[in-house]
Amino acid sequence: MGHKLFRMEMDQKTRAVFFDRDGVINEVFIDEDGSPFSPKKLDEFKLKPGIIGVIKGIHDLGYRTIIITNQPNIARGLTKPEELEEINDFLREELDIDDLAFCPHDDDDNCYCRKPKPGMIEEMAKKYNIDLEKSFMIGDTIRDVGAGEAVGCQTIIVDTDYNQGVKAHHRVESILDITDIIKK
Repeated sequence: MGHKLFRMEMDQKTRAVFFDRDGVINEVFIDEDGSPFSPKKLDEFKLKPGIIGVIKGIHDLGYRTIIITNQPNIARGLTKPEELEEINDFLREELDIDDLAFCPHDDDDNCYCRKPKPGMIEEMAKKYNIDLEKSFMIGDTIRDVGAGEAVGCQTIIVDTDYNQGVKAHHRVESILDITDIIKK
């Protein structure tokens, strides 16, 4: 009897909220043409106000919380792998996340993990037995939305000056509004 119950739990799919990092989890810098760019080192890294509570609230709703992030500064030589690992360790310590995946490649590498391709999400879905149709991808760029749509997730875009033309299932003015959409 106990073995059968364990098997049912193993087969049961979970739900997840996938978070982009830069622009959702942490503040980004804006260059002179209005485009965002990410911090290169931990001392430049600043969490968005309220994100700790948002992630904890989503986790408390029964969703896995996973960061999915493109980090092309590694391929471009602007960030050292050990500097990225310091940021990743900080995120694991500070946030109630189940996992974190990153793509260190640039567009020219044509890898399957770089958003908008769905490789990182598919890898996490397999690892945690995630039902992608009952899950969400939250981002601030068309790449994030594209990755979520590619696997059938609901998509949420966090409103910024640099993403006004991006269409998603939901648009929020603030990360603080994310939990209300997920609750529904």
